[in-house]
Amino acid sequence: MIYSELIQLVGQYMTYQEFQRENPEVELTQNEWYSMMDGKTMRKNKAELKKIYMKQFDDDWEHRRNIAFGLIKNHEETSN
Repeated sequence: MIYSELIQLVGQYMTYQEFQRENPEVELTQNEWYSMMDGKTMRKNKAELKKIYMKQFDDDWEHRRNIAFGLIKNHEETSN
């Protein structure tokens, strides 16, 4: 794997500071790091994933609410 591709992969899940702390022997400047990342940083990746997760959660929540309301409505209709 090419070094820059590795940086692009791990950089989606860690900051430059975390990378430097774990790999002090690697001589890589912060500018080089963000240049390799091409805008796909950990913070952006985390925000995008959170948005996707929240959308899925909201969809699941709404589905479960509809079932609950349906149960109440069905109970009312069958008990009369």
